[in-house]
Amino acid sequence: MAALLRHGAARRLGGSMVRRAEAVVADGRRRLGARLIHTEEQAHAELALEVQQKKEELYDVIAKGEEIFWTSSFRNKLLLQHLAVQVKARPEDSKWRRMRFYRKANTLLDTMGLIALTSSIATYVVR
Repeated sequence: MAALLRHGAARRLGGSMVRRAEAVVADGRRRLGARLIHTEEQAHAELALEVQQKKEELYDVIAKGEEIFWTSSFRNKLLLQHLAVQVKARPEDSKWRRMRFYRKANTLLDTMGLIALTSSIATYVVR
């Protein structure tokens, strides 16, 4: 009788919940942490999605402000460069392409400057 009820419940619920419950009971232990981990992972995924959306919105707002009001603040341009690398690809947007190029060029120049500084310090120390 119990097997018949389990079989009927499995068909109604799709079987996955009942199979998991049967496996836990057959194993002789209860796993309560699996549900908590799942909800933590889901919360993390939702938070990551919200952060990505905020980055997209911030990029749009700053780019629009730069375009409309001609505010050419160094900090805004630097932030746009950072965000251009992190937002979704926008190949039709010339500002996005330019800011992305500037960010990559700045990173390359920073690296080259660090290498030049390190080599000059090494040359000074060796002498």
